Amino acid sequence: MSRAHVPGIALAAALVLVAATLAAGCEKAGSAMKSNLTCGSPAAEIVERNLGEIRSLVPKRSEPPGDPHADAILSLGAAAIPCLIAKIDDATASPVFHGCPFAIGDVAADLLDRTCRLASWPFPDGSHELTPGPDGCWAYVDLVRSPGGRHAVRTSWESYYAAGGCTLARSARR
Repeated sequence: MSRAHVPGIALAAALVLVAATLAAGCEKAGSAMKSNLTCGSPAAEIVERNLGEIRSLVPKRSEPPGDPHADAILSLGAAAIPCLIAKIDDATASPVFHGCPFAIGDVAADLLDRTCRLASWPFPDGSHELTPGPDGCWAYVDLVRSPGGRHAVRTSWESYYAAGGCTLARSARR
């Protein structure tokens, strides 16, 4: 075999490894893969088609949302994570209301919380702390409505995910 074939074989082996990792549920992918926050097809299409159609999310993250659109996204497992992170900045109103109105980015953050086991929400990398106010979710709403608030949440998620910090919650393993 000539040396010209070696890069092609290495590339093919790498592609097989990536496919095997995704097929295995991508529970804990390597840091090189985690740092790639590209939302690929078909996950991008499924998230785009379903995220704005979600009508309700049950308050307990340990329970399935019970909404077919949320379930479609969650069924993607790890493949949905970069797509949902990309949506955190979206302040478009959604039909979801749980004591406070949810924007599309808030629904994405909720689904991320259901997908990953988090020690700190909404800043999973622990870079900031959200002090709960007397109105519950209003402290979060105030944060994401403040200048740069949504972007701070997204940046925290990007850092957390790139560092390999997302271990799939049992309900998100596929």
